[in-house]
Amino acid sequence: RLLRLLKHAGGEALLESLEFADELTGLANRKRWQAQVAQGLADPLADECRAVVLFDLDHFKQINDRFGHQAGDQVLREVAALLQAEAAPGDKLARCGGEEFALLLARYDRATVVADVQRMLQRLAEHPFFPPAAGSGAPVWAGGTSFERVTHRFEDTAPAALESDTTRRMPVTASAGLAVVQPRSTFADLMNQADVALYEAK
Repeated sequence: RLLRLLKHAGGEALLESLEFADELTGLANRKRWQAQVAQGLADPLADECRAVVLFDLDHFKQINDRFGHQAGDQVLREVAALLQAEAAPGDKLARCGGEEFALLLARYDRATVVADVQRMLQRLAEHPFFPPAAGSGAPVWAGGTSFERVTHRFEDTAPAALESDTTRRMPVTASAGLAVVQPRSTFADLMNQADVALYEAK
């Protein structure tokens, strides 16, 4: 009934976005990303190196425990925006749940894939993450940088500038596991290989 009402009101795009997008970051969710990877695996391999990468934030529970869940949500939004900014236009990025992000990318060769993933990890480690200022009830963007394109994707106006507590920088790093797509790779194979590599990286 709700589906019919939404369609009648012209809300198919919103419904699809809610079903296939992560509500917190605006990225694709695991369901949509799995479909994108399956479609990519169905295409014949070109003269390029394709890989699945799993990113997992290090010691994320400590951020929630020390600074609160509002700060943790802020970190996830900013990480999503940073990874999206560093990814190439054809890359497929998603939040798989919790503090884990997944990426399907294609580059000239394996060395370029590894170098780009290392650059993303370095970018996250160097970015200044700050918790919300005391008494603030809304998200705060690190260093005054706003990522409206991710967190305000359904709004036409940018949020008002907010202040952050720049005296308490939150240390945020991530680990990554990488699995290179082979001619007979399956989604399950790639996720398992990337997960094992991620565990070793941790």
